[in-house]
Amino acid sequence: MTKETREESLAGSLVMGFGSAEPTAFISLASMGDMGFGNEKNRDRRQKWLKSLDIDPDFAASVDLVHSRRVVEAASPDSCLGVEADGLCAAYPDKSGATRSLIITVADCMPIFILDRNSGAIGLLHSGWAGTGILGEAASFMARRYGTKAADLAAIFGPCIGPCCYMVDEARASVFENEFGSTAVVRSMDKTFLDLRAANNTIADKLGLGTVIQAPFCTCCDERFGS
Repeated sequence: MTKETREESLAGSLVMGFGSAEPTAFISLASMGDMGFGNEKNRDRRQKWLKSLDIDPDFAASVDLVHSRRVVEAASPDSCLGVEADGLCAAYPDKSGATRSLIITVADCMPIFILDRNSGAIGLLHSGWAGTGILGEAASFMARRYGTKAADLAAIFGPCIGPCCYMVDEARASVFENEFGSTAVVRSMDKTFLDLRAANNTIADKLGLGTVIQAPFCTCCDERFGS
């Protein structure tokens, strides 16, 4: 598994690519405003941002996030309306009228973009404390649905709150450490912090993912991001 950082800024967005001629991951910056789901003001702002990137909002799918590990297929944007989940997958490229883009909203949780380099299937995940582990669920889902092999999967770990800032109580840290290993918890000066990136790296290693691309930014420290 190779690990690299690839990023650039464009029109209020962080742009991260899997590679040339492959799907692109976009992350809106705080300067673009609140992209949260739920009210018309935010929805209008999100649509404006998508259009600025030449992404048609009518073909973009999203779900109602609930901090779970549930992954669903976004066969069409309408099929996801009102669905509670934290991961979406779709065949790509797909036929006319089907999903062409996947969207989630994150603040300090980690967005994970995934690509099956063999079939072209894509996925987008919302991975926070409760949802860490959803990467494994998505890999299993894509294996069943698209025949995806772990070695063909590339993942982008987007910006999230870092172990510099994500302080938790010992009970929560112990649960996290027991499932994802000692590197997922940092203890310093009688304080305990979670490392979402390390936890997902552990998952990726166990799955045998082909490529992991890292965005080493803390959304709490870095003022470019909404926290």
